[in-house]
Amino acid sequence: MDYFDKITEQCDLLNEQGRAYLDRLPFINNEEVCERIFRIARKIFEDGRESRDAIPEWIEVIANGYIPYSAPPKNGSLHYSLGWAIVSQDAHLRNTLERIEGRETTKLNFGVLAPLPEIDEEE
Repeated sequence: MDYFDKITEQCDLLNEQGRAYLDRLPFINNEEVCERIFRIARKIFEDGRESRDAIPEWIEVIANGYIPYSAPPKNGSLHYSLGWAIVSQDAHLRNTLERIEGRETTKLNFGVLAPLPEIDEEE
């Protein structure tokens, strides 16, 4: 198996993990997920305006218009092109909503970018 096949294989595994997570939840399209995340973060931000120290950093980031996992990264490398697991990304976005709305307490334990494979000099 060559180097690029290994990246693709790892990407497929991440997508399978993402699919397994998403399959246990009712479907909500990503646009609605993002709107709900933003609405909740904005409310928490507005409610905590008097005490800036009380606003968690993740709320400030979202209130400023950035929702994690809402768009693929702007990276043109082959690693990202072959290894970015878009289904896993969707699972992480949904997990963010589930945690914000209180149905989940933990982050997913898998990533969205396949790790670079080790190169064996003898191969």
